Amino acid sequence: MTSPTSSQSSLPQILPGPPHPLRQAALDDLRELTDNNDDLFFQLVETYLDSASTLLGTLPDAAARDDAAKARAAAHDIKSMSAMFGAMELSELARELEQRGIDGVIEGMADLVAQMLAEFEQVSATLTAMITPSEG
Repeated sequence: MTSPTSSQSSLPQILPGPPHPLRQAALDDLRELTDNNDDLFFQLVETYLDSASTLLGTLPDAAARDDAAKARAAAHDIKSMSAMFGAMELSELARELEQRGIDGVIEGMADLVAQMLAEFEQVSATLTAMITPSEG
């Protein structure tokens, strides 16, 4: 591994191995937007994780209450934020939930919410590992 240069961030890349829930190109774009400033990138990641977690936390109640409008509103924000961080599977699930909310389709909403929560766990773990300093 080479040492970081002014055009190369010291943030770790997603390494080959088991499938991961993030698209590297999206993360690279975010790094470029932050001028490879690790502190700013870390803040963006933490803000995303906090916001997405809060929004996702509203979905089980919305599903239980068959509240398609509430689910649609949360899904819209999750869709956009997740795509920005390369969490394309989560973004696609959110797009589907948003569309169901627009269409007023509540059937299967709870299952879709469960899939989103499971996917977010993977996204969160991957992003958290990226911004957590390694010991050694």
